[in-house]
Amino acid sequence: MTLQLVTFQMTIQDADGERFSMPLYGLFNDEVATLANLIAYVTTLAEDVDTITDGQIVKVSFSMALDTGEMTLKGAPVANSEIERTGLISFNLEASPYSFAIDVPAFAVSKFTGNAIDTDDVDVAALISQLQAVSSTFQAVEPVSGKAFAEVRSARKTFRKHRGSTKRS
Repeated sequence: MTLQLVTFQMTIQDADGERFSMPLYGLFNDEVATLANLIAYVTTLAEDVDTITDGQIVKVSFSMALDTGEMTLKGAPVANSEIERTGLISFNLEASPYSFAIDVPAFAVSKFTGNAIDTDDVDVAALISQLQAVSSTFQAVEPVSGKAFAEVRSARKTFRKHRGSTKRS
């Protein structure tokens, strides 16, 4: 049995329009239960919470913490990597005049050409392809409209001040 930590988040709004998020934590048995089971559980949970609050539940979401030990990932950050140095990849959206950007922290220095991201780099091209792919399992979309990612609009180096909001060990 493999148990994964799951966080359910319910955002409740009062009559004044003030919102408060209520997290709930649990374990999900990924060898027995399906995503449909998890959705059914959180639906019932939200309905139960709704009966005991005068506020309105305006958003319900969940996230799952996966065990990175089973993935093929680097074991430590690359020397001199900085989360402030980011790679901002903007995508046009399908059937829309708008765009949406993915901002990757500590973007690899070797993947830049000047201030641009080298979109011909094999690794960068693989990420772009994955984000544009239509799959029966997952499709990346812009969160408000639900529009899929089309071609890359721009890809550039950016610098974002993150240190004030991060925790150092």
